[in-house]
Amino acid sequence: MSRRIDLLRLDYAFSVIVPCLIAVYLNKLNPLSHLDIIIGFLLYAITGNTLNDALDARNPNETETIERIKGYHWKEIGTIAVVGFVFGTMLFIRTIQEHPINGLFLLGSVVMVIVYCLKKDVPVVNQILLGVSHVLFPYLMIKFDAGVPALTAGEWFGMITFFSFAFTGQIVHEVIDGDS
Repeated sequence: MSRRIDLLRLDYAFSVIVPCLIAVYLNKLNPLSHLDIIIGFLLYAITGNTLNDALDARNPNETETIERIKGYHWKEIGTIAVVGFVFGTMLFIRTIQEHPINGLFLLGSVVMVIVYCLKKDVPVVNQILLGVSHVLFPYLMIKFDAGVPALTAGEWFGMITFFSFAFTGQIVHEVIDGDS
């Protein structure tokens, strides 16, 4: 059986934390002022990964091929997803109260990740969903939270570049995993 921490797939959490940190860096913000959002996205990354694994674990053929979920029931993995979602959501309450548009970005991210988990067999659409939910929305949430909503031309270029990198990386990941 794999290590329990492997269920969380923390290595994938950086795909959503890095855009938050880039927003902090490029806008010369204090990272501690946005720590709740950054940690909230860390917990949402765990939620998305465990939700994906819980859905895979419901299929006995998937359980045999995915080493990290062997020995776990889908309900156990799903419980981790629910707990991550609840705790992550609590961390977003402040920014949603202060900047309601961040609630729309967050809702959009949640819907996109759920659609991805349910429809993993649609490769190009899924990469776009994950790119927007993991790159664009976290970046924008930090900017709106800081009160600097306008994207400069350089930021647009950077976001498009980072999005393209995430898009191609996800395609390679899905080809390796055999999901596409």
